[in-house]
Amino acid sequence: MNIIVMNWVIDNVPNVCSPTQPDHFTCPKATVVFSASIIWGVIGPQRIFAIGMTYSDTLWFFLLGAILPIPIWLWVRKHPKHWLRYIHVPLIMGGLGMIPPATPMNYISWALVKYQFRPRERLNAQFRL
Repeated sequence: MNIIVMNWVIDNVPNVCSPTQPDHFTCPKATVVFSASIIWGVIGPQRIFAIGMTYSDTLWFFLLGAILPIPIWLWVRKHPKHWLRYIHVPLIMGGLGMIPPATPMNYISWALVKYQFRPRERLNAQFRL
């Protein structure tokens, strides 16, 4: 659906990517693709993620992402009714990758909406209210 809308806008909105566009439409993804091509083509991942470089510590998250689901899975196997069964580590880790353009408020609002629309019977049984 996003591609359909994007193609429709590009075909039907005059000067859609122009700074003088009357409705102030922009094309931010074009800049991101250009920046990514510069980073991976000119600078290269070796200068960013190699040992001692700026983002070298982020490589530890691959190990964390591989190990963290195991204790949660073991705990939920032993205690199948525990609230940890609702934790899905790959989704959380993937969502953390989106933090730069998003704020922690995105996660808080998601949790509040999920908590609000959860069936009341299950909530009472689980937390013994």
